[in-house]
Amino acid sequence: MRKILVDADIILEYLLNREDFRVEAEKLWEMIESQKFKAFITESGLAKICFYVSQLGTPDYVQEFINNLKKLIKTCPIDEDIIHKARASNLSNFEAAIEIVCATQMELQRFRYPSGTKSER
Repeated sequence: MRKILVDADIILEYLLNREDFRVEAEKLWEMIESQKFKAFITESGLAKICFYVSQLGTPDYVQEFINNLKKLIKTCPIDEDIIHKARASNLSNFEAAIEIVCATQMELQRFRYPSGTKSER
């Protein structure tokens, strides 16, 4: 089964139902739910999602949501080695560098929006 690291922002687009990216985000979410591939997210991406969800829901809802999300999407741990490699990369976006290093170390494909639909942060 293919293993794919999903950018947390794509999941946020789906959860927040943002119009510009809704169609692409819904397609990806459907593939995650139907287990077309094994989905991963970085620990920092999960923390970002938790933060935004916590601002919009009750503590019980947030905990239930995170538990369900963790059943669908596995976490790519970030350790000191990953941080050092990301710092040493030539990417100006540290979060993207973390994703690339995680994906490389865990032999994951990286899923992002196609070029031109969303800028690489």
